[in-house]
Amino acid sequence: MVIICKFREINNRLLDSVSRGYVYFAHPDQLNDPFDCKISISKSLNHAIDKTKGKIRGKLEQLRDEIEGTHFSVHITKRIIP
Repeated sequence: MVIICKFREINNRLLDSVSRGYVYFAHPDQLNDPFDCKISISKSLNHAIDKTKGKIRGKLEQLRDEIEGTHFSVHITKRIIP
């Protein structure tokens, strides 16, 4: 099981993302901490893949393959779980 925590105000945007199965990532210019966007997407994905099994693992591997070798923007919305 993969657990992702994101603290958000309960509003229409949150309800929409929950009901439609996506996660929104703000552009780095909108963040108030300069270290918030200092993450390695590939390292995080590989870690998640190592800890996951089944269909979710396959979806994460597919996502990794799709973004590998491309410029990955933190503003991308990607539906991982149907």
